Amino acid sequence: MKSHLYVVLGCFVCFLAACSAFAEQTFYPITITPNTVIEARYLLKNIGSTVRGQARTVPVGSYVLYAFPTSAGALFELNLTLSADSALPRIAVLDMHNKPLPFRLQTEPDGTQTVLCQIPPSWPFADRLRVRLGAKVGSFTIQQLVLHEQPVCDASSHLPIGVLHWLSGVNTLQALKFPWKEHQTDLLWDTSGLPTPQTELPVSTAQLPLTNLSSTAIRAWQSRNFTVFASLPTNLAPQYLQTHPNLAQTGADGRPILLNHLPLLEPMPSNLASLTPNLSLLASQPLNGVSVQALPYLADAAFSSPFQTAWQQSYHVPWQPPTANTAARYRTSELMAQLDADFHAALLQQLKAQTHPQSLLLVPDPLTALLQNEIVPWWQILHKAPYDAIAAQPNLTTLLHPIWLAGDRRPDPFYNAYLIASWLQELTRGLRTTPRFPLLVPSADNKTLSQGEATDLLEQQIVAALLAASPQAFSIYSSTSPTTSISNLQELLNILSVLNGVGNYPAAQDNLSSIGLLVGDSITYQSNAASALDDLYALALPILSQGIPCALVSLERCVDPGYLTPYKVLILTCDPQKPIGSATMDALANWVQAGGVLVVVGGSNAYNDITDTWWHQAGFETPIAYLWHRLGLPVGASSVVSPPQEASALTSIVTYPADNPRVVRTLNLTPYLSADGSVAVRFTNPSNTANRPALVHTIELRVGSKVVAAFLAGSEVESYFLVYNHGSDIAPTGRIASSNASWTYQFDHLPTNQPIELLVDCEGPIQIAAGPATPDYARGLLSASQEGDLTRFFPRFHPPYDCTITSYSLPTEAQKGIVQPLYLLRNGTSPIWIAHVNNGIVLQVGLSPHYFAANELSASLLRALLEVAAYHARLSLPEHSYLVRHYGPIYAIRTFNDSYTLPGRSLDLFSLSLEVRQDRVIPPHTAALLLAVPSSGTPALLFTNGRLLAESTVAHQLGFLVAGPAGTQGFARIATANRPLLGVRAIDLYGDPIPIQVLDSGDTLLLTYPNDPDGIAIRVQWK
Repeated sequence: MKSHLYVVLGCFVCFLAACSAFAEQTFYPITITPNTVIEARYLLKNIGSTVRGQARTVPVGSYVLYAFPTSAGALFELNLTLSADSALPRIAVLDMHNKPLPFRLQTEPDGTQTVLCQIPPSWPFADRLRVRLGAKVGSFTIQQLVLHEQPVCDASSHLPIGVLHWLSGVNTLQALKFPWKEHQTDLLWDTSGLPTPQTELPVSTAQLPLTNLSSTAIRAWQSRNFTVFASLPTNLAPQYLQTHPNLAQTGADGRPILLNHLPLLEPMPSNLASLTPNLSLLASQPLNGVSVQALPYLADAAFSSPFQTAWQQSYHVPWQPPTANTAARYRTSELMAQLDADFHAALLQQLKAQTHPQSLLLVPDPLTALLQNEIVPWWQILHKAPYDAIAAQPNLTTLLHPIWLAGDRRPDPFYNAYLIASWLQELTRGLRTTPRFPLLVPSADNKTLSQGEATDLLEQQIVAALLAASPQAFSIYSSTSPTTSISNLQELLNILSVLNGVGNYPAAQDNLSSIGLLVGDSITYQSNAASALDDLYALALPILSQGIPCALVSLERCVDPGYLTPYKVLILTCDPQKPIGSATMDALANWVQAGGVLVVVGGSNAYNDITDTWWHQAGFETPIAYLWHRLGLPVGASSVVSPPQEASALTSIVTYPADNPRVVRTLNLTPYLSADGSVAVRFTNPSNTANRPALVHTIELRVGSKVVAAFLAGSEVESYFLVYNHGSDIAPTGRIASSNASWTYQFDHLPTNQPIELLVDCEGPIQIAAGPATPDYARGLLSASQEGDLTRFFPRFHPPYDCTITSYSLPTEAQKGIVQPLYLLRNGTSPIWIAHVNNGIVLQVGLSPHYFAANELSASLLRALLEVAAYHARLSLPEHSYLVRHYGPIYAIRTFNDSYTLPGRSLDLFSLSLEVRQDRVIPPHTAALLLAVPSSGTPALLFTNGRLLAESTVAHQLGFLVAGPAGTQGFARIATANRPLLGVRAIDLYGDPIPIQVLDSGDTLLLTYPNDPDGIAIRVQWK
């Protein structure tokens, strides 16, 4: 295998500069060091020369003869590095019959000598050019030879004509296909510096940082047929801030807010001048596009004097800090969103004026924005600044952030990646802005993930994107270079090749989601961002985890004609967000009246009470009240059933230290009972350190000698008794609490004339307190209808106290046919009801969204309510717990509680060996990407882990040209259609043979060969 070193020869500098970006592909040089295996490959004859170390000395009267592969019409260059005391060798360039060919010798600025020769157009493919170096007047010492050839290429594919003819086996190129050019997924790699043979991955776009930007680097990537973007950072240099102190985002302490030790620019159109030096640098470079890194606009950064001035100009009232009240918080967020969108509009205008062909916006996704407390007006930015493409900034913390499902908080990157991909797909659907789906490659030196976990994270992201969207473009990011970003570059090569292969097939349309969760820009406006993220988890994950596709749909884009057409059921909550105008609610009302089913969750939120909002100006207490009015629903005003105040005067019964072993403790609760037989029991971790958590495994309640309640802490049964939870979580064997976290159980209807005991199986530092409690009968929901499984499985339930209940007065008797209560409270109002509006349905669920993540019981309730909505939408829900979507023969699969079997033979695309198996079973909680192997037909290339440049199938022959990073192993799996194999050959671009191994499995072949970034041509022939 040839060894490479990226070198641009002096005589080629002008040539490259004169070429347009994709006029001609350049190929990597071959570096030859004397006395090495590489030299032995090309040294044909040695007469009298000697070697010492890695230098070859040719004394007077001696010569060496090298033979180099070349092709017809190629421009041949051989650069010689000689020792300083060397005489100039006598050079002859000869053909295979030792006939001399004309050549030119030139001295380079660095003192090296270059032999240039134009190969005759009649040169036979794979014949070798001979170069004789003789010592006539003085000896010379060869230190290095560098061979650089520019073969004649096909004008369409930019690939060498000689190897293409060899590949097809005929003199015409009509039988060839060029998948890389025609169908491949657009992959962007965030890299730096020059391309090298060892790190050139099968991607189409290279993104360079501004710090390493040069025309040399740009031209080098373009000469390798890459599109080149430059990333434009929008933070401030510290020295610039010294002369412009008002440009930085400012916190409550009056100091600039820093990100990576650099101050963050306040994204206002007036501050755009700070980017002028960077914009000027970009304008001077031959780039194909610019990637704009969106500024993180932190929700707490509202204290700079320019922002206060903007506040006064916008609201015509004195500035208020965002911490003053909910109205100030919301106004601050709205203004930040407006300023940010205006900033991008002005920036994009400047980029277009500089005639940059493409623009890419890199923004935080909603999950990341909530975790980092950022204001990001996604729709408003694209509305005012229609970038050519948009990508979500990949964030390891976001992907690994614990989800909340059925009371359990645990890391599961698939769910986070799925929500991000579906949000990006729906934000851009139907727009001219192309979505680029993020793929994060964890760095090798990360302290969080093992190699296996890093590989799993990559696979989960890919499967999530393929299930949630129809990706045609990815942006791949890592904190380090490709060789160190993942210790197994081979794994990364396979994964990127999978993404390219997907681009050959359209996604199956029958697997798209008909259910959507509406998410708007204002999801980041309110103060409790963590609660908003929990609301997203609570409403989406119980659906997804049952194998039901659910997309994050743009709330603002509801007004776009036809945008809501793909959906039969939409879920809306206005608790963590607010529609930015009445037009959004009008569009939803129209969609419902046309036959849609709208599920409205929640209803009560402090931000509803802000008086200068559009709904109050229209005369309504909440956005939802406006929607009811718009739909003509005869429901009265909503009322909130507030939970009773949590008891604060509980008496400590016992406190166990940190070294408390696991023991079943018996506690006497009789003294703490209320007069009507209710008692509250609180468990607290009193420790101020996280060295050891408190853990409760099981609870058993006894009245006398009789067990009246027993449950595993954290189980579904526990939910009937859990009334408050402050920071505790569910563990595999119980409920766990770190320092100062607590939770409270309440037991009612206990007899006051018998002893009451609580048996607690626990360990670790725990303080247990008890006291009398008041039963809350007002919060019990009782079924009031016969909606199938809903009322059969949930005839009554009692939401915990941290769940706010929003209830509505019933309509008159004459109107009951329009609005029908599903559940009633004791006061006669209904928090859960269904209404028929023209051709559509509204299902109101007046419970806090986060309730549906509290435990398995509440998650099951949400699914039961969704089944009611699906029934009225004539939508059939799957009865299995997995997601499957196929792109032609490629199947993306994610199992949850059920396994999945793909019938027939399939190839595992995540396997390094491309393993084939019959009737493959995917176990629960697994991501898989499989390729179905055809059972008959003609031989075909199923998959290869590289850049598939060309492919040919003629008669009894299959050929393909594939490129991959030097030093990695190439794999190809071929379906044989059970034809007997005649032979397999592999060559490089110049016709030199390449070693290849063949494993014949009957109906498939596995080929193994060393990768080459310029390409390996492989030809398989059948009998």
